[in-house]
Amino acid sequence: MRPVNKIQQATNVFDVSAGLQQDLSIEDDDHSNARDTSYPSDTTTASSDDIEQLSEDDQMFFEFYDLVVNEEQNSSAPVFSRVLLESICDQKRTLVRDFDLEDEERTIRHLEYHFSSVEVTKVWQDYHKEDVPEWLLVRYPARVELIHEFHSRFGKYSRHIQLLQKYSDLDSVTHLLTPYSFESSNSFNYILLEEHKDPGVMKAYHVALKIAMAIWLESDARDQFQMIMSAAAIISNPIKRIVCFGLGQIQFTDNAWNGSVLQHLAVFTVIKVLETRYKESGLDNRPIDILFQDPSYEKKDWILVRELHRAMGCGEISKVYSVTDPEGLLAVDTNTFVVTAFLPFKVPLMQIVADLFASSSGPAAFICDKMALDTTKWYYKLHDRDSPAVARFFAQR
Repeated sequence: MRPVNKIQQATNVFDVSAGLQQDLSIEDDDHSNARDTSYPSDTTTASSDDIEQLSEDDQMFFEFYDLVVNEEQNSSAPVFSRVLLESICDQKRTLVRDFDLEDEERTIRHLEYHFSSVEVTKVWQDYHKEDVPEWLLVRYPARVELIHEFHSRFGKYSRHIQLLQKYSDLDSVTHLLTPYSFESSNSFNYILLEEHKDPGVMKAYHVALKIAMAIWLESDARDQFQMIMSAAAIISNPIKRIVCFGLGQIQFTDNAWNGSVLQHLAVFTVIKVLETRYKESGLDNRPIDILFQDPSYEKKDWILVRELHRAMGCGEISKVYSVTDPEGLLAVDTNTFVVTAFLPFKVPLMQIVADLFASSSGPAAFICDKMALDTTKWYYKLHDRDSPAVARFFAQR
């Protein structure tokens, strides 16, 4: 049994904790480049007249698409599988190794996806010439982006579809059958990248973290969260691993980003809850692996995450690791606690997880964004995190 109600309550506590953010604000005009991963509200409504007044790229968020019929046309076959993710992981590692070579030694100029024995499309093309890419992202399409009507009308606004069209001149039907793409760039914010080398900046972060932790430990939000997690731990499968997706950079320059600090603190609070639970139950108290996957993490973030981990007293029962996409997805199993609150809707995480566990028992528990989870729902919008497959996934467990 998956403690869905408890999970939703926990996410509400994340919302409640936003009230703490004013106390966690530290102004620093020299380091104010927090990155925005906001998403349109899932409760956004508009009349037909209002929608017509919007620009076309805004209208795409209000259009509904019949995902049930689309699934039936594809025999309800999952889009994502472990085999696919392992292939993506292998391609990414190969490409990263190639990036490390001198330009004259590099051999990879494009990557391909084979969706049949004879049909192939490019998922990455080298357009960097003599400049070596500084970062590499995996783009996954949401279910709505696989609908022909969306593709034909709004595909030019989808980054995943844009990349496929850039890499290949194949027809749009071929693009609909391609479940991922790679995006690389040689542009980077080197001011943020080098923050960990500045003793003054890091000292300010260390002081801010101590203040944040003290406020969190004395807060009502923490008490509520701990109570909910204690109840959920009783009815979930034993948790041996926590995989966190997109908790965000640790920043104190913008109130909107203080939530990242609170989310990391909440994860370490879960560890303390599990430690108590396992001791009371006489369960195996082996270390719990905590995996953090976020493409925005920089060296200073990883230094600060490890510092928080130690300061919260989680060192004996857990170990922390930084992983890249899709390593975090491949690490999810039946004894995994998935944390993904406030992940940008452009990352269809719940749809991917539902595919991975379509015919087997899924993760032990989730902290995730609110979803309708209605098995009778047919029509979905682009920023809906759920889908018919996601609704079935939770209903059947």
